[in-house]
Amino acid sequence: MSAPSRWVESQWYGGLVRWARVDTKGVHLTADPVERLRLRCPSKEPSVAEQLYHRSVTRFVIEAPTLIHIASEAVDVHPDHRLVVPNAIRTQALTLLLDAARRDEITDKEALALEDRMTEVKIRLLGDRVSRRTAWRIAREQGWEDLVDAEYVAIARLQADALVCADPGVTRRLQPLVPIAPVDALSLPPGTARR
Repeated sequence: MSAPSRWVESQWYGGLVRWARVDTKGVHLTADPVERLRLRCPSKEPSVAEQLYHRSVTRFVIEAPTLIHIASEAVDVHPDHRLVVPNAIRTQALTLLLDAARRDEITDKEALALEDRMTEVKIRLLGDRVSRRTAWRIAREQGWEDLVDAEYVAIARLQADALVCADPGVTRRLQPLVPIAPVDALSLPPGTARR
């Protein structure tokens, strides 16, 4: 039988709240190697590269432009990586493709071919109550008008190791909130991501 424990809020990621399991004396019981790294040296925030080094499987959140990039450039996602995304990502990606087709940047045929390739990318769709409520709280805290970016931040905080953005504007906007990894990190084995 395991020792009694409870979940508590802990401050990590520059003050962002994460949940951790502690025993009755308040000692962290997390089995996660990155969390243990943070606990050993709380004054030094591990870089994204250090965090990825300590994981055997890396979970990345990708946003719609990154999904389009993966499909259009035929990016091979390393088999030790898992992609987690909000439920709405395919609709968001299709909206971007529709906008590009309206501007005559791509043809309808090319857009639909990209959509077919996007459906072949192995992703885990998330839209649970906790993710939605966390997105709501983040959007309210940041003063955002919608939940699109907040959903990516929420999933990155709750379910992933880093957010991968192909859009530099999104990268600049979300970098203070969650760890950001470069797009090429998707193809590299865990532990070899560049800073």
